[in-house]
Amino acid sequence: MSCAVDSTSRENPYAKTKMKEIEHPNGLMILIPEVANNNQTANGFSIVPPPSRGISEMSIDLNRNQSPLARSEIKEKTIDGRFIKYQIEKNEGDGSGGDSYAITAEENIGNGRLIYHQSDLSKLSEPPFDFFWLIVEQTDARSIKNL
Repeated sequence: MSCAVDSTSRENPYAKTKMKEIEHPNGLMILIPEVANNNQTANGFSIVPPPSRGISEMSIDLNRNQSPLARSEIKEKTIDGRFIKYQIEKNEGDGSGGDSYAITAEENIGNGRLIYHQSDLSKLSEPPFDFFWLIVEQTDARSIKNL
C-alpha cells in the first residue's frame, strides 16, 4: 500500500517511517510505525503514536452495529479505491493551550464496518491528522474473517 499525500499536497511526515505489520485474530492486518506501540482489543487495535504533543491513542475496531457518525457534516475520502466517510469534531479550549479535535471515520466492509478514531490538539487550526490517515491507508480489511 502507498502513503498518499493529503488534499493540500503536503507530504505526510510519517510517510517514510519504517513500518511493522500487526494482525488481529479476526484477520485485520495493519502496518504501523515501528516506533508506535499497539494493544489488541476485542475487535481491533489501540495504537499509541510515537511521542508527539497532543496526539492521542488511536483505535481501529471492526463494528457490526450502527454507524457512529452523525448524519450531518460527513466528509468523504477515497484511498486506494476504498471509500472512507469521516467527520471531525472541534471542542474549543479543551486542550492545554488549544482546542481539541476528534476524528472518526468508517469504512464499510462486507457485513460490517471498520471504525477509526483519534483525538489531537491544536492551537492554530484543525490538525492534518497525519498519523491517523497513515494508519487508515495502511489497513487491510480483505483478510477479515466472516465478513
